[in-house]
Amino acid sequence: MTSPYFRKFAKNTLGRDFIASDVHGHYAELEALLQHVGFDPERDRLFLGGDLVDRGPESIKVLEWLSKPWVYSVLGNHDRMCINAGTDSKAGGRMHIKHGGEWFYALDTRTRAEIIYAFDQLPLAIEVEAQDGRRLGIVHAQCPFDDWDHFLLEIGSLSPEMMRRGQVAEDAIWRVDRYNKVVGNLDVLFVGHTSLQSRQQLGNICYIDTGVCYPEDKGFLTLVDMNSNETYESRTLTTDTQ
Repeated sequence: MTSPYFRKFAKNTLGRDFIASDVHGHYAELEALLQHVGFDPERDRLFLGGDLVDRGPESIKVLEWLSKPWVYSVLGNHDRMCINAGTDSKAGGRMHIKHGGEWFYALDTRTRAEIIYAFDQLPLAIEVEAQDGRRLGIVHAQCPFDDWDHFLLEIGSLSPEMMRRGQVAEDAIWRVDRYNKVVGNLDVLFVGHTSLQSRQQLGNICYIDTGVCYPEDKGFLTLVDMNSNETYESRTLTTDTQ
């Protein structure tokens, strides 16, 4: 399937694949986790589940991170709010600021445009082939359908306007009403968006947003090795295999 809104990656035969989600501008914590696991940018890959910005202290670093050749991300709802602010600055800006986007409006026009362009290039979904051949999916909030391949077909038919305002895209980056649904034709689906006290897996859906942008609730950032299933947490930098 060829679509600007979906990317597929073959197995990493050189190194490891890691995933984190909802970094929300807490890039120092992400860097600490990568250092802890001995991340090798020549061999390893980092996948991100969207919501790269807002609420955290280093959102401006998003362009630096997206320019790294070993970083790949899907679109999150906070990333979408930056895009929306560019097309509807008054209404979009009010909503964005309410949800932690004030940093964005302190930037100069050129930098805002560069960030909007970078986010506009992000896909809705990513699929990664695990080292053992399993199909691993990534989407920000949820797969809107019971079948991954059906979702990919829907993505393939999206026009730019449908990507910006259509129901499939909105469901993928905003909705959270499919907690108990297994996604067919996929081994594991990694999602963020829903902040939990620790990484959780329901069926074949792995929830990895642990609320780093909510320090008052003792939130932290979680990093998962997509092949070994080993989990690393910024709050303790200890490991736990589930």
